[in-house]
This record gives sequence, C-alpha cells and structure tokens, in this order.
Amino acid sequence: MPKLFNTGTVMTPIDQAITLSAKTTYGGAAGALVFGLTANEVAALGSLLIAFIGLLANIYFMKKRHDLLVDQYINNPGKTKQEQISDKP
Repeated sequence: MPKLFNTGTVMTPIDQAITLSAKTTYGGAAGALVFGLTANEVAALGSLLIAFIGLLANIYFMKKRHDLLVDQYINNPGKTKQEQISDKP
C-alpha cells in the first residue's frame, strides 16, 4: 500500500525504493567513515583537536596580556614596572 507524504501526494513503491536506497547509501557511508577509522587515526584526530584548542587558548591569553600591557603603558607612559610599583602607596 502506498504511503502518504505530509503534502498529501501518494508515494509509489518505486519512489519508496529510491528513498530507501538513498537513506541506506548515506547510512552506509557514515558507518564506513566512523567505524572504518583505526585507533591511530582516531588518536591523530584527537591530537589535532587538542592542539587546535590549545592554539585558541594561547591566542586568547596572549591577547589579554597584550591588552594589559597596552593599558599599563597608556596609564604610566615611560615608566618601568619597578617605577610603577614604587609609585604606589
């Protein structure tokens, strides 16, 4: 018996077979991608992910350090760090 789509059109058995084969192909491709990876490939991808996260963290904290140094220079131009400390009460 043909199925009905939400649009109300009747799906013939051939259309059902085409839809099922397309979904099966996509499922098989996804399974081959996930389950076809060796332990070394998974470790390599994990290492790349960790390295990328480390790079982003490094960029973030270097930006914060740069902003702090710029702020210190603007507030106390021409003074060294020791001179800034000695000026504080």
